[in-house]
Amino acid sequence: MRFLKALLRRGNPNRKLEGMMLALSRDFTDDSLAAFYKELRSAKLRVPASPLPGRPMPAGAEPIPAGFLAGRDPDGRRGLLAFTGEEALLAWHGYGIDTLEMAMPELCTKALESGMESVIINPCGPSGALIRQEAMGELVSGTTLAKRQAVPHGTSVTVGPPRVAPSTAVMAVLRAEAAKFPQIRATYIVDGAVGEEAARAMAAVVLDDGTAPDSVIPRFIEEATGQVGKAKMPDVLTLDETDPLTKLVREQGFEIYLRAFKKT
Repeated sequence: MRFLKALLRRGNPNRKLEGMMLALSRDFTDDSLAAFYKELRSAKLRVPASPLPGRPMPAGAEPIPAGFLAGRDPDGRRGLLAFTGEEALLAWHGYGIDTLEMAMPELCTKALESGMESVIINPCGPSGALIRQEAMGELVSGTTLAKRQAVPHGTSVTVGPPRVAPSTAVMAVLRAEAAKFPQIRATYIVDGAVGEEAARAMAAVVLDDGTAPDSVIPRFIEEATGQVGKAKMPDVLTLDETDPLTKLVREQGFEIYLRAFKKT
């Protein structure tokens, strides 16, 4: 068995991708996420086909019209199943499952056309990832989600009251996701303009002093984007109490989340 595992590891062209997924689970930053998307877009994954009549259906899987298999993500939504190699397939089902090797952009296109809400990579390890709908679109088009949507801390930005706020559903998602991060102090909707760009709705996220934005914001964006589905995710402006914009954001922004402080 040890010899077999050694052969599986040696023959896996996606070993680097698996290492990056494992690293992201431990240290999630803007740069590491962008590097992961770049590697993922050039990768080829194995997609299991629906079993032929008479063969057992893998546990937890369901067939879809495209001829592939879907599973359920942690929120119970359907996602196309994909695997980085033989080792990941064996961890999931063992032998006896037919697969098709597919480039990631094509895989995401098939998933979107089939109405999938995610791509579930390696559901049983050795490392894995959950790619939400908007991220799937980014992988097809070649742009990078985290780099495009986060407004860098310290960038020249002007803010004002929101003229057209995101939908109630999007703001509810932003509120719920902000509440999951103890480092997020408050979240507001403002109209923001970066440099000479036109003003647009932004989510201004105020972090606790001393919090590294890369330790929170990329995960916040990824989780919120996955929840809003096909709606437009606003750009995220990162602030803390030392930022001169914070007072203006509080005065002119629309508050959607304020962390409750415990009395001492």
